Amino acid sequence: MHYKPYELVRKSLLFTLSKKDIESLIIEEKLKKDGFKINYFLDTHDIIQYAFPLGINPGLKMERNAYLVADIHLGYQFLFKYSDLNLILPKNYIEEANRVFSFALEVAKNNYRDLDVEIDLIFDQLNKSNGEFFQSTAVDLIKNNLSLVAYIILELAGESIKRFDYVLSEKLKAETSEFKKVGVNPELYKTIIDLFENIITIREKRYGRKLYSKRYNAQSDSLVLSKIISSNKKLKKKTINFYFSSSDWSHPVVDRLKEFWPEYQGRKFSFLRSQKHTFAQFVLNEMNPDQRIKFYNEILELLGTMDKVNDLDQRRILLAKLSQFVEDERNSFENYGIIRRYSDLRDELEKAVNSSMVSRVEGRDYFLDTLQTVKSHLADDSNLKLYTSKLDLKLLHLNFFDNLLDQIQSERGFTERNFGVDPIISIKQQLPIIFNQRSFEDNGYIQELIDDIKRFYLNKKPKPTDIKKFKTSLLNSTVLSDGDDFTSEFTKLLAYLIVPKSSDNDSPNLKIMSRVEEIIEDCRIISPDKYKQLKGSIFREFRYIQVWAARRVGNFMDSLELSKKYSKVYSNDPRFVHGKCLASYCLASEIEDSKEESDNTKLLKHLNNSIKSAYEAIQGYEEFIRNGQKEAIQGKEVLLNTLSFLEVKKSVVTGLKDHLIIGRKMIIELKNIVLSQEDDYQKYPEYLSTEAYIELHESELEHDPSVKLGHALKSITKAISLCHEYNYPKKSIGWLESLKEEILFKTR
Repeated sequence: MHYKPYELVRKSLLFTLSKKDIESLIIEEKLKKDGFKINYFLDTHDIIQYAFPLGINPGLKMERNAYLVADIHLGYQFLFKYSDLNLILPKNYIEEANRVFSFALEVAKNNYRDLDVEIDLIFDQLNKSNGEFFQSTAVDLIKNNLSLVAYIILELAGESIKRFDYVLSEKLKAETSEFKKVGVNPELYKTIIDLFENIITIREKRYGRKLYSKRYNAQSDSLVLSKIISSNKKLKKKTINFYFSSSDWSHPVVDRLKEFWPEYQGRKFSFLRSQKHTFAQFVLNEMNPDQRIKFYNEILELLGTMDKVNDLDQRRILLAKLSQFVEDERNSFENYGIIRRYSDLRDELEKAVNSSMVSRVEGRDYFLDTLQTVKSHLADDSNLKLYTSKLDLKLLHLNFFDNLLDQIQSERGFTERNFGVDPIISIKQQLPIIFNQRSFEDNGYIQELIDDIKRFYLNKKPKPTDIKKFKTSLLNSTVLSDGDDFTSEFTKLLAYLIVPKSSDNDSPNLKIMSRVEEIIEDCRIISPDKYKQLKGSIFREFRYIQVWAARRVGNFMDSLELSKKYSKVYSNDPRFVHGKCLASYCLASEIEDSKEESDNTKLLKHLNNSIKSAYEAIQGYEEFIRNGQKEAIQGKEVLLNTLSFLEVKKSVVTGLKDHLIIGRKMIIELKNIVLSQEDDYQKYPEYLSTEAYIELHESELEHDPSVKLGHALKSITKAISLCHEYNYPKKSIGWLESLKEEILFKTR
């Protein structure tokens, strides 16, 4: 159908721009000219709209005007593919993005499954009819599912998922450190929540049902909006934050917040952006800023008097010019092509099904070919599942990498080292013992990342320049780039697990662990060959770090059970037995801290188990060392210190002095190993504190304890000093201080 220029503009998103919208776009252009940095904080709604241009379930809609649908997605195309805007998904929305996209994928899978069954029935009926084309149920089925059939042919083969993947992988940036520091004003937050509440209440009455999800999302929206408003008060920093949301829930709220709008050159302007704004930016993209400002002013005048357009030649010329812009740009871009291909395909399907010629060979073959095309996409369900897994990982990467940067940037991360909630306080055990680098086969980039992490986290006090350098190193690291197989995905997850996270039981580590279990299962089903290839390598590293991370967040029993399980599966890897030793020691410490004498039997049980596992793991490390794997020396070294401490602890609990002698023997062997590595034994506070603990109890066997106590006091004083120097946790220093008090008491 041919439209006159006037009608074309009427069917354009440009016609939906209000005076307020265009004035705000003019100010945005002026801000850019003035050197302002502009950030767009995205609503999850718009990422989903871009990913699914035909709707999540097109069988239920897609009867909208094709021109408007095309403009909407041209606006998204400009936003996500061609603009140089800083696009940010607020942290508050990451969980929502995961939830909404999971729902969208579930709908897609259900569409696949339901149509797959129905098409099987059609082919079955065709086979039974000996080639005679049927005219009843199957035709009705296809008639009722024309949108869905067309949608599957065009979209469900992976295009939507690829668009979502593209946004997460290539376009989104992390929240700036300045934005993260912006506090939430409680009064402003309440004002915004109340506005959402009023709108939701009105619409609940209109729709006659409760809108629970809207109330849930309103909390996140209100937090984001209040932070954006607060951040925009600091325009002297030449940064402006816009809120991009095409949801009709946000617009009335922002319109009612005019007193909080930012101000530029004495004029307040809306900080809300949507698909119609980016469509306007797209149409005028080839112009320079001054031309765009002039054109916006002309559009402002034009749209204000649209009904009188034919009265003025100048406006008629402008209207024709504008409509030509719209039509030319629509025709040249892929998204409009998607809409047009969808409409054309749907029309062809409808024609084929309704044709009186359908029983003839030509119509029948066309119909069957179409069904076969759909069937081939349905058969490719494994690709959909594979993309789904990768996208879930992308969301994890986005979330946890952001958390990692938070930790690097926060002062809290460096005033104390984060050793977790377990009592294993040791520089050499702050990170997992990753000695078996051969597990990573040819993936040397994971080793590079591990080395970067070690250099940073094992320094005494990182300078601001060190922090910046490490952050840049992580951002640029190849381990965080896209990979085409499961190996690269696992190595990324290992990177997150290796870096210490929250010391709370709700640690992100555990969420990642749970997700990787699902990915492993997906890998086993989708790619059995890849599963076999990875089973003995990357999976093992994940299992080991799983044991380590569970202990770090205080799940000692889980850590013990996991280490028992995997020490049987990987019987030649002593790290799992090492994990068993440390988990048992943690359980013993829990009992000791409870100070209940009745638990002495349990305490001894865990101590004995820990000591037994320590000896077993040391033997395993020695085997690796004999085979030339020098990385295993670290495992033996830290275990000797742990074993020395455990033997002395057992001596204290049981009163048997033989264990004290064994503890001394172990610390001597540890000193010899450190010396052979040309390392300085005196720089490790955990080694010095163990020796002080030994000397304290050895003094009880001496006629003149002063010499032993003097050595113990010197060792513990040095250990405490080093702990402060290395930013050890206060709880760790507190234990050393109490040990020092005990030594001082004995010297009196």
